[in-house]
Amino acid sequence: MSDTFDLKLTGRVLPDRSPELAAKALAVVMKITAEQAAKLLAGRETVIRRNLPAEQVPRYLQAIEGAGAEVRTTKTVHAAQPAAAPAPTTIERAEAGLALLPMEAAAAGADDTMRCPACGALQPRRNLCRECGADMPRLLAAREDAAGSQGPAAGPAVASSGGRTTANPFTPPVARVDDVPAGENNSGGGSGIIPPPGVKGWSWGAFLLNWIWAVFNKTWIGLLCFVPYVGFVMSFYLGFKGRELAWRNKRWDSLDHFNQVQRRWSVWGLVLIVGVAGIGFLAAIALPAYVNFARHAKGG
Repeated sequence: MSDTFDLKLTGRVLPDRSPELAAKALAVVMKITAEQAAKLLAGRETVIRRNLPAEQVPRYLQAIEGAGAEVRTTKTVHAAQPAAAPAPTTIERAEAGLALLPMEAAAAGADDTMRCPACGALQPRRNLCRECGADMPRLLAAREDAAGSQGPAAGPAVASSGGRTTANPFTPPVARVDDVPAGENNSGGGSGIIPPPGVKGWSWGAFLLNWIWAVFNKTWIGLLCFVPYVGFVMSFYLGFKGRELAWRNKRWDSLDHFNQVQRRWSVWGLVLIVGVAGIGFLAAIALPAYVNFARHAKGG
């Protein structure tokens, strides 16, 4: 008889995750509501899977820990003549009385791949996308939250037992993908992320200080400003798209922190241009006057 294991949620969140995001990600992975997921992370140990075959344990651990929840396994103690083991795609009723739907990892069976919700790249199940670097569980949780606030969406679905139809979180959605919560800080996630509201806009700092701004904001495409002719066009490109590029390429503490830094760049850019223009204007007036004065002084 092969060893089997019980899978238990400890009720705690991993140290590097926030409870809110972990609850949303866990809800997506386990196909339950965010409220149910929050109860499972309320500090009480809960058995979510019994008699799990040993070869399936790593897949479950990767999915649940990727969502940010702490999980542990214990070896199942079998009776002398155990009854037939439950189907591997069934999750036992939790101790809190929650009727949990099958996990996507179990429903997938031998399929150990997933598709990134940001760029659509097919890859082994993991936390960060190996193509665009997006945090897939967090992005899935954000979209689940946005979809719940908008009502039913016309995204892809898969049928489950009992006649219910549930959305497949590992299939790129075909609904609106620009609805990112205003408080979501996905900065530094690369080109695959969608900036939240308040990031887009014209940047005077990127336009006027171009390559200097690009270096400090890790937007290396701005170094094309050194290329003749191309640099003029690149300055306007940075003005239009610089804020979005800076948000994607560099990690910021928050949206407010990002806007404060970009405002400072804009102020310094305008001060520099106004200062240079003022010096040029004064020189245009003072130099002819000085030359005229010197000429009269020599003649007198």
